[in-house]
Amino acid sequence: MRRTRAYYVGYGVSMLGSGMVLPITAIFLRSEVGLTIGQVSVYFALNAILGVLVNPFAGVACDRYGPKALVVPAVGLQVLTPLVLAVTQSFPTAVLAAVLSGVGNGVFYACLTPLISSLFGPEGVGRAFGNQYQIANIGYVVGAVASSGLVERMDSAGYRVAFVLNAVSFVVYGLLVVWMAEPVKTAGSAARRPSWNLRSSWSPYRDLRFLPLIAVQFCVVAFGLSQMESVLPLVLRDYGGFPIFAISLYIGINASVVLVLQTPVTRLVGNRWGPLRGLRTALAVWGVSIVFGILSLYLDATVAKFVALAVFALLGAVGEALVAPSMQPLVVERAPKDRLGAYSASISLGHGFAAAAAPLLCMAVLGGLGTPGYWALLGAGYGLGLLSLRLYARTAAPGTPSPAPPDGR
Repeated sequence: MRRTRAYYVGYGVSMLGSGMVLPITAIFLRSEVGLTIGQVSVYFALNAILGVLVNPFAGVACDRYGPKALVVPAVGLQVLTPLVLAVTQSFPTAVLAAVLSGVGNGVFYACLTPLISSLFGPEGVGRAFGNQYQIANIGYVVGAVASSGLVERMDSAGYRVAFVLNAVSFVVYGLLVVWMAEPVKTAGSAARRPSWNLRSSWSPYRDLRFLPLIAVQFCVVAFGLSQMESVLPLVLRDYGGFPIFAISLYIGINASVVLVLQTPVTRLVGNRWGPLRGLRTALAVWGVSIVFGILSLYLDATVAKFVALAVFALLGAVGEALVAPSMQPLVVERAPKDRLGAYSASISLGHGFAAAAAPLLCMAVLGGLGTPGYWALLGAGYGLGLLSLRLYARTAAPGTPSPAPPDGR
């Protein structure tokens, strides 16, 4: 119990640090360092692309050497990133920070599920990810408020102080991981460790019994989790006529409901429903929420529009709370025990592709078909997710890991 609490404390501190820099990084690079909009875009694109590129190979290395051996250096890169940003004066230095961040994040998220499984046991993965999601929401909100206060009081120096504090937060998290993680008690330690073979990194994509879960991840992220960050604010403002404070209200309701519901929902999924039912319900709830999203755009009465918007935000939060403890337990249950890192990395890779594709796909549909096409796209995405879940349930019997496809050895 003490180790469990220590991990959550460390994770919470790191999310507090992340919350401090997420809302100010782009502003810092543009206004303080003097980068062009194109250069700022390159920073974030390079960060994302490198994370996607290293992710599959990090998963194979995690299976070979264990999660601790990969997570600790990944956290080290996450420590270096904000320190480099804190002294950045030019575009080349910003590129260095992007490289460190992209590689560090790619390795870290590829190994996170095996790390959690080794610390909490396979049966505790869902509960741990549900708790982490709740902690992350708190950390982001508190961190954003803290960094805005620093910038307001200290002006330019406030940005750099926030970056240094972000680095300190990851130092705390990394030290706790070193203290907690047992180097020999990894998810695959009881099974044969695969030899170093880069073809192993593609084994999840050749496993026809696991591919439906990757499709589910894509649908959940592209048409659910990423919408509030990238597309919905634009839809609400430009097509619904909502003022900025209304969009902030939507985000506030969403975050508040997640904070309130996450613990009971995590218990419900873990103790009664199971992860498959949790994901089905999340997609179904998001499907119902489309009705209220449409009403919020087209109702004439102001009060009715805001009520519809509030219900839309509430249902979106319910879906988020259900997804958090439901996805990763399926990965742990279905992945071959000696390939958990590679299979976890494939889910992380699906998340990255979906997050990148969501704004491009949705904006293209909005531009061509308007809001009717947008809502239809979301509905089709949720339907595809439900269909993929059905296919997954039929091809992978509950409790039976997918057999590892041949890797050419």
